[in-house]
Amino acid sequence: MTAARPLCKGLLRSLPKTSKGAALLVMLFLILATFSTIIVATVSRVSMETQKRQKTIEAMARAKEALIAWSATRGSLAGSERPGELPCPNVSDPVTDVVGYGNAPGSCTAGKIGRIPWKELGIAEPLDADGEPLWYAIDGAFRIRSGTAWTTNQPINSDTRASLKVYASDGSTLLTASGDEAAAVIFSAGPPLANQSRNTSPERISPANYLDSANGINNSTFGGPFIQGPVRDTNANVVLNDQLLVISGREIIAAAEKRVAGEAIKLLKNYKAANSAYPYPATYNATGCTDTGSVASISDCSSDANTCRGRFPDHAEEITTGLPNWGGSNPIPDWFSYNLWGQTLYYAVGSSSLKTPSLTLLSKCSSSLTIGSITGIKGVLITAGTPKGAIVRSKHTTPLISQSTSLADYLEDPANQDGWTGISPSADTYSNPGANSNDRIYRLP
Repeated sequence: MTAARPLCKGLLRSLPKTSKGAALLVMLFLILATFSTIIVATVSRVSMETQKRQKTIEAMARAKEALIAWSATRGSLAGSERPGELPCPNVSDPVTDVVGYGNAPGSCTAGKIGRIPWKELGIAEPLDADGEPLWYAIDGAFRIRSGTAWTTNQPINSDTRASLKVYASDGSTLLTASGDEAAAVIFSAGPPLANQSRNTSPERISPANYLDSANGINNSTFGGPFIQGPVRDTNANVVLNDQLLVISGREIIAAAEKRVAGEAIKLLKNYKAANSAYPYPATYNATGCTDTGSVASISDCSSDANTCRGRFPDHAEEITTGLPNWGGSNPIPDWFSYNLWGQTLYYAVGSSSLKTPSLTLLSKCSSSLTIGSITGIKGVLITAGTPKGAIVRSKHTTPLISQSTSLADYLEDPANQDGWTGISPSADTYSNPGANSNDRIYRLP
C-alpha cells in the first residue's frame, strides 16, 4: 500500500486539471463504497445476532409460561398432585430414546438439570435459535412429590422459599436477590464450544456438553449457582454462550395462590350456603396451626369460636356452636390440607356472619369489615405471597412448632398487620395491598 501513494500522485500530476477533480471523486466514491460495505456487513451481523437472541428469548418465555401454567393447575380433590410443584427435567437422549425424550421422570434429586419435559407440558419441543433444545434446572423445594406418603415430602405453600441463585456475566453480581431466588432456571445452550462434544448418547445426556462455565461458576452443576451469558475472555472470545431465564419461587407461588384462593372461597361460599354462617377462623398461634415439622395431620388446625380473625381452618367443625366440618358435597382437597395452605392464609369474618358469637367475641370483633372506603364486608381472605427479603416463616427443623406467629411476617401493609393481635375497629379495617406488596385481598360473598 505504501508503494501505491507515489504512483497515485504521479498519475494525478500527469492528468489535466479538469480530469484531476474527476479522479478524486472516483477515489472518494471507492473509499465510501468500501466503508459502506463494511458498515452494512457489521450492521447485518449485529441484526442477525439480535434476531437470533430475540428468537431464543421468545422460546424461553413460552417454556416458562407453560411450566408456570402446568404447576398452577396441579391437584384434584384426592391424589398426589399439588399446585406449586414443577416437573422433573427430562434426562433421555433425543436421538436414541425417541419415546422417553420429552417426558418427565417420576422423581428427581434437588437441583437436577435436564431438558424441558415438553411432552409433559403439552407443548411443541422448545428450541433456541440454534436449533438446540432448551435445558432446565429445578429447585429441590418445588419438585413433584416422591412416593405415596405425604409425610415424606415437605409442603409447598406460600411459606416455601426457592434457593437457586443466578449471577450476571461478571460472576459476582447477584441477579436473584433475597426473596427472589429461582425455583427453576431455563437455559439456552447454544452451539457447542471448543471443549464440548455432542456426538454420542452419553455426550448428549451430559449437561457439561451443553452448559458452560466461566468466572468460577459452572452452569452444569446441580443446584447451581448459575451464570448468565455471554461471557468473553480478554481476547473477546466467547467462553460461555448460555442464555438463562429465571422462574422465581415468587412467580410459582403467586400462580398457585390464585388457585388456592379460588378453592378456599368456593369452600366458604358453599359452607355458608349450607349453614347460614361462615366457619370460625382458626386461632393464629394454636399448636395445630403452627406445627410445620410434619404434614401428616390434616385436621389439627381447627375453627375456634373465640376468634373472628386468624388462619384458615383445615377442620371447620365447631362443637360449641354446632357447626359441622368440611365434607359431604363440600370436601376440602387433600393437597390443600397436607400442604398446610390454611396456615398461610389470613382469614377474618364479621361477627354478624358467624353463628351465635359469644358476648366476649362481640366485644372485640366488628359486625362487618372494611377495606379502604368499602364497608359492610362479611369477611376477607388474604394470600400472603412468598416471604420478602430474609423473612423465614416456616422452619422445617427442631423445634417442630416453628411457624411464625407474627402477622408482619406474612402481610406487608401496616394497616393489615394487627388482625391477629388487635381489636375492633382498627383490626377489622383493611387496606388494599400497596405497590410493593405481594399480598392479595379477597372479599367473601
